[in-house]
Amino acid sequence: MEKSLNAIDALKIAIKQEQDGNNYYTKVAKIVEDKDLSKLIKRLAKDEAEHEKIFKNFLNQLEKNGDTQEFEFQESIANFLSVFVDTVFEKKIQDVDKLIKKMKSDLDILDHAIANEKDTLIFFMELKNISMNKHTGKIFDKIIQEEREHIVSLTKVYSDMTRNVLNKNSR
Repeated sequence: MEKSLNAIDALKIAIKQEQDGNNYYTKVAKIVEDKDLSKLIKRLAKDEAEHEKIFKNFLNQLEKNGDTQEFEFQESIANFLSVFVDTVFEKKIQDVDKLIKKMKSDLDILDHAIANEKDTLIFFMELKNISMNKHTGKIFDKIIQEEREHIVSLTKVYSDMTRNVLNKNSR
């Protein structure tokens, strides 16, 4: 059984995810202790804002053209995306301030950021895979590549910080 996901709805979800990412990064940039991490997080916040603009422009184009049948997929994929959005995205950013208060270190901030970037990457890869339009696919390719770069950057900093903590503890 085939179901259709309206492109406008999919882009609204993508926009919300980028807004949530920007909000998180903007807030944690103010509290991280490591200066290099602070710079990275500020850059990521800017990237998320740029992704939001890209998706909003694309959304405006679709709304003007009335092209709402951009994605098509089987029911199992529809169920996966529905659960993914409702549980993974919504639970992670329901209350950023409460989430941040629970974080005890820069490593906690990084851990959450890496997990969120991975979830975002999965979501965008799924949307790209079911996209029926080459132009849309190219937009998702660009965003996917940037999300991968975010994961690599965050993971490198996380590894360095973990190594530093372990070295301090072994002395």
